[in-house]
Order: sequence, then C-alpha cells, then structure tokens
Amino acid sequence: MSRSEFDLKWTFDAETGEEQGPGDALGQNFKHRPYASLLREAVQNSLDVPAYSKIPVIVTFSFGKMREKDFPNFFDIRKHLEGCAEYWHGKPDIVKLYNDMLSCFSSDFNTELSYLKVSDRNTVGMDYRHNDNTTPFYAFVRAAKVSNKPGEGSGGSYGYGKAAYLQLSPIKALIISTMTSEGKLYFEGKSVLCTHLFNGEKKTSVGYYDNNNGQAPVSDTDKIPARFARTEPGTDFYIMGFAPEEKSEAIHDMIEEAARSFFAAIHRQKLVIEFKIDKEHTLVLDHESLPIVMNDFFPEEKDIAAQFRALNPRPYYEAITKEEDGRHFIHFTDTIEPLGRVHLYVKREKGVADKILYMRSPLMSIYANRPSSSLGFYGVFICDDLRGNKVLQKLENSSHSQWDTSNWRDILTNKPMPLGKSAKDAVKQFCEACMQKLKGDDDSTELDISGLEDMLYVPDALIDDESYGPDTPIGSPTGDFVDIGSSKTTTSVNDEIPLRDKDETSSKGTIMGAVGGGIVITESGTDMAGVSQEGKRRGGKEGIRNPGSMQWIYCREMSG
Repeated sequence: MSRSEFDLKWTFDAETGEEQGPGDALGQNFKHRPYASLLREAVQNSLDVPAYSKIPVIVTFSFGKMREKDFPNFFDIRKHLEGCAEYWHGKPDIVKLYNDMLSCFSSDFNTELSYLKVSDRNTVGMDYRHNDNTTPFYAFVRAAKVSNKPGEGSGGSYGYGKAAYLQLSPIKALIISTMTSEGKLYFEGKSVLCTHLFNGEKKTSVGYYDNNNGQAPVSDTDKIPARFARTEPGTDFYIMGFAPEEKSEAIHDMIEEAARSFFAAIHRQKLVIEFKIDKEHTLVLDHESLPIVMNDFFPEEKDIAAQFRALNPRPYYEAITKEEDGRHFIHFTDTIEPLGRVHLYVKREKGVADKILYMRSPLMSIYANRPSSSLGFYGVFICDDLRGNKVLQKLENSSHSQWDTSNWRDILTNKPMPLGKSAKDAVKQFCEACMQKLKGDDDSTELDISGLEDMLYVPDALIDDESYGPDTPIGSPTGDFVDIGSSKTTTSVNDEIPLRDKDETSSKGTIMGAVGGGIVITESGTDMAGVSQEGKRRGGKEGIRNPGSMQWIYCREMSG
C-alpha cells in the first residue's frame, strides 16, 4: 500500500436485495449534452452555497492524472468492473460496456487514470454528520434523489444533478473532497456500477472508497491524501476516467454554456468561472471578459432558436447590461404576490419575434418562451426575491428547464399546489402588464393568438444533437494576414479573452482559442493542428493564442 493512500480502499456490500443492472435513469437527463449539463449543475451547486454576498463564487475546471503506484487500492476498481462483466456474462451488451470501461486505464508500466476536476472557492463546503441525511455531503454521496442545500430558493431542488458528474465518468467513479467554513474536512470516493462478483461473492452496485469500510467519509486530516486535501472552504469533485482527447470539446462546450446559462450572474459579479487549459494558462470568464466571449460565441444579434439549449443569449445579455433609455432598453419592476420583487428587462428590436427568458436566484437561465404578442422585443424576467425564489424553485422540473404547476403537487392528494398556480399566473400577468406599456397606443402591432406559446415550444428531447449551437462562423476577418506555422491566417477585429499566465514570458505550447471551432492544444513549434471534431461539424473558425505575446488571434486556413 502506498503511504499516500494510507488505509483507503473500496467497499461494496454484499448484494442481498434486488439485483441492479448498469442502467442509469437519472443520467438520461444529461447524456445528450454532458459537458454543458455538468457546467450548469456544477455552477448552480456552487452558487447555492456562497460564503460571502459581496465576493463572487469562483468555479474552476481543470484536468489531471492519478497514478496506480500512488493509489493501488483505488485502482482495485478494475476488479469490480471485471466482476460486472463476469456476473452478466450472458449479456453481450453489458460485457462490452464494462470491457470498454476497463480500457480507460492505461496499459503503461505506471498505469494512470485521467480525471476532470471541478472546484469551487468562496463557498461554504459540504458538512457531514453520520447517518444524518439532512447534511449536504451525506445527501450528495450517500443518497439518490435527495437535495439538502442550505438556504431558501437555492437552485437545486430534486437532487438529480449529481448524476451529471457520474454521467461523465466512463468508469462511474467520483472522488469528493470538501472543507466546511468551520475547517472540517471530509473525503470519499463513490462508484455506481451494477450487481457484480468480487472474490466469488455477489456485491451491490454502489461502493465507497474510504477508510471506514464504506460506512463514512474520511474526516481525519492526517488520513486524507495530500493531493486531495482542501486548504480552504469549498468542494472538489474529481470525475475519474475523463478522456484527455475530449479536453478541447469539453472546454468549448462549457464556455458556451456558461455564457448561455449564467451571463447574468457573471455580469453582476456573483460568479467567476476558470478553465485551466494547462499548468501555465487559465482562461478566466468574468464580467470583464464576458462581452468578448459573448461576441465570439454568439456573433448573431438575434435569437431565432426553437429550443432552449440552442438559445442565443446575446440579446438578453444586452437587455440587462445596456443603459435604460426608455426607448430601446427598458427596465420594469414591481412587487407582486406571492413572489415579491420582480423585474423585466427589455431590449426592443424591430422585426424580431417576441421572447422572454426567465430567471431566479442564483441568476441561472431557466427557460424561454414566446408570448402571444408581436411587439419586437427580447425580455429577461428575474425574480431575486427570497420568498419568490422559494416558490418558483418548487415549480421547476428535475433539469431546471421549466416552471410548471404540475411539478409541485400535494404529497397526499397529488393535486397541484394552489400557491404554484398563483405564482405562475402572477409571472404571466406581470409580463403582460409590461407588454401593454410597450404596446402603447399602437394596436396594430399586437398579435394575440390563443395557444401560440405552446405551439412554438419544441422540447429539447425532440431535437437532434447535431442541430445544437450556431452554424455561423465566428469572428470578423480584417483582411490582414499573418503567418502561423505553414498556414496563412487573417486576424479578427475581436478583442482578447484574458488568460492568466503563471509566467507571462512563457512560450510553452500554443493555445487555440475558445471559439466556434473549439479549443485545441498543440505542442510548441508544431504546425497548426486544425479544427476539432466540433469545429468540423459546425464549420467554425479556429482561434490561436500566442502565450508569449499575450495576443489573441482568430484565424482560419486560407485556400489558394
């Protein structure tokens, strides 16, 4: 046993109940857009537990590797994966599934396992008490469909979001490490497999990696491996088995989703998101870089998306950021029952289809719809009132993508709660009152068709993944050419996205920018790597960043 691992080991209890196959019903909500879903769920979780109201929550995505020689007991998870294939030997599809999982482990002498790490700072961490399912660490690690977040109106309500983490682990294993505001440390690994064989004994599907025979997380500071021990309040999630070749796609999709779902929180300096591209470079998405990212990822000024996951956030971002002028940019606010203080920010634009984007705390985009009007505007509805958030939270579905009265029902009668209907009606009435003010005296602009809102809504599940995202090339070439490697490129008029360098003079590697073609990392001195698979599909441009000069350059290969 490695000294760094102490006495940590995997524990799967004996299977004494109903056998479990490999299916993951909870993960179905996230499988079509795994990185975007992870970003939404992870950032929401962190925004729900801020340590300070005047300091932004910081969420960091980074990448690393764990070596078998340092953590041999953790790598025993391979034996359990082999046991899954053995137990279900009569099911070729299941055997293949677990054999594919085993391929995540490198065959080198020093076997390694890659991971994607999600960390937060300026948060309160996750407290734990033994056998107390009201504590956050217990709820996340040891319970399903349970959410125990402090504070009223927190983003998560169903406790399904944790499935977004496991969905991205090809070996279905996580490591969680946290420090509370009081300085308490907790560490534990979790794996969700299926009923399987281990040393000839039938084992349950869920196992834990700790020093308490799977009964409790590690809480002794001296027994937590140094590389996993927190030094400040907050939580680390290690998604084990992450494929390094997906790094470019992952960063691209997460940046795009951050701009789409959390632009309001970033703009109001409630949130900063970091992407550690390598040891020397970190791309920072904050209120200063957000306008640049918004322009690069969403160059079109209009939102014509038929489904929320392809929504163009740019006009809504402008609605909340542009100075109110009473003509093109307008801010309505009122106190309504039962929600309290609410707001509608409006950007008027002639000829566009009316659409309203809905938010509550923690300032995450929930859904958008088209009202039965034709006034030419984009609107952002925000309820940041504590009592209103508590009510609207109960109206959300498990993926936090709608408010519907059917989602909040009486436990005994299964009837929708009257307060939920009152809240939904109040939102509609407030928005309609705002639209009447926009309409003014011109009745000719109004188009009222009963049921239009429902007809225009297209569920995400019915949209093929290939339609996700804008097809428009990113950037605006200036016509000035520069040489990069063996390729001719044209520079863009766009500004620089700030990247923090560990060493400003470093020239290690070439970072290909976070634009429509995806982020590609190449070795220093090599030719242009070309576009990622995501870029090939979308026909986007590539961005190349020179770390040494701190110059952000957008480019594409020129023909002829």
